[in-house]
Amino acid sequence: MKKTMLTYRTLDRFETLVDISTLTAEQIEKIEFDAYCANMGCTGETVEESEESAWAWFVHLVNDVDRLGLNLVA
Repeated sequence: MKKTMLTYRTLDRFETLVDISTLTAEQIEKIEFDAYCANMGCTGETVEESEESAWAWFVHLVNDVDRLGLNLVA
């Protein structure tokens, strides 16, 4: 996965929950884009609040928008 300073926390958390070797290149591309979008739109006054906001938005994008059906609850 391609990680940036903006997306690495979200994608690292994602990789603890999902074996990325089971995903297609197209799915990985969508997930990377979802991480970017989620982090661009995150809110919060602290780093922790921002990370949780980004994660919640990321889960929504992955499962409700892209309909990848991944279990992202830890």
